[in-house]
Amino acid sequence: MVTTRRYVILCLFGGLFGLLGLISFGGPVRAVAAAQNPALAAIPVNTALDLGGYDCDQPADAPDHCRGITDYSGFVYDSQRHQFVMFGGGHATTFRDDLSVFDFDTLKWSSAYPSTLCSDMTLANMDKTRNRWATTGNPFARHTYDMTVYAPNTEEFLMLLGPVGTGYCAPTIDPTTGSDPFYLAARLSAYSLSSGAWLTEERTMPWNFLSAAEYDPASGKIIILGAYGLWVFDPTTRAMTQALDQFPNPLGSNLGYANNLTYYPPTGRMYYIARGDPTLVFEVTLDRANWAGSTVVQLPTPANAPSSQESGWVYDSVSQVIGGGVRDGQFYAYDPATNTWVGKTMQPQSSAGQTTIGSQAFHAIGFDPVNGVFVFITDYASGSRVWAYRFGGPVPTPAPPPTFAPWQTLRLQLPSLRR
Repeated sequence: MVTTRRYVILCLFGGLFGLLGLISFGGPVRAVAAAQNPALAAIPVNTALDLGGYDCDQPADAPDHCRGITDYSGFVYDSQRHQFVMFGGGHATTFRDDLSVFDFDTLKWSSAYPSTLCSDMTLANMDKTRNRWATTGNPFARHTYDMTVYAPNTEEFLMLLGPVGTGYCAPTIDPTTGSDPFYLAARLSAYSLSSGAWLTEERTMPWNFLSAAEYDPASGKIIILGAYGLWVFDPTTRAMTQALDQFPNPLGSNLGYANNLTYYPPTGRMYYIARGDPTLVFEVTLDRANWAGSTVVQLPTPANAPSSQESGWVYDSVSQVIGGGVRDGQFYAYDPATNTWVGKTMQPQSSAGQTTIGSQAFHAIGFDPVNGVFVFITDYASGSRVWAYRFGGPVPTPAPPPTFAPWQTLRLQLPSLRR
């Protein structure tokens, strides 16, 4: 786990003179490099390892629909704790509001905290000014598409859209209006992974909820892109700036909705991948000195571009491709360096005798740079199973942990001073 740490440095200036304590303060750091999981490290190239069904038990009094958390939703990688975090569900599906976390030691998903009980999902318990339940402070369930981001500079999981309809357990009609009570203005919700608490703000978010979002490591900002423009959000100051206005057609219509934005480290550019037949790719060149100078260009479509439905795409730091779109056992990868596509039939590896992989559940895919594998959850028809897949290339070697001589440094973990 990564927390805010304080270092007490004890320097020995001679046996008879004792110890001199010097205190220095630092921001979020890693104490040790994340260790590889032997089961994941052993996965051969183009092989998918079956990690079992996606199991869940929230809310505790009505967990029957809990697997619906992947409906129109996905998860993101927390690079400082080496874990995936997921929030979803919402309209016409589960209304569980716990954060689902994937542990690379156990290779299992579990809840970071209990969901609001179904029995407590009442009109009287709704805090509409902050899109949350008053008793627990948990935000209302919602489809998250590609609109969740992990921001390492604030150690937050951010949801950049609001709820757009009721689901199982939740109230269906507001008698004062006669309408669905969960069609609400989008309020910013952020979960602090250092303190384990939700911060839900009253301020509204101006971009369209069917846009796509991605953290930009070069600027420390979050980029939001959709047919209605390009926005820049600063997680540290909460400033929201529109850099580009609504795109004219055919560019705007081709951008579509509920698609995916991915950062490509080799060039510092981003790629917006839009579902369709064929799948379209847009190159986003960010002008970080003058955001209004950024450009969005639709690239020529290669002849072998796949057909895709609403799905998820993430960067593979080992092979330097953007992969995902799992469909009927096929894995697809886009290479921005050459503007080419590759499709592979994955080979399943399962102790449970699972011989078919099936299709990815919406945006539910992430990449683990420590073990060099994609992790994805399949849809209902494919059994809602969790798979780890190695596209290609060698297993990455983790950076060694920092070393300190015993007489140089003593590290003490103190409670976080963050909110």
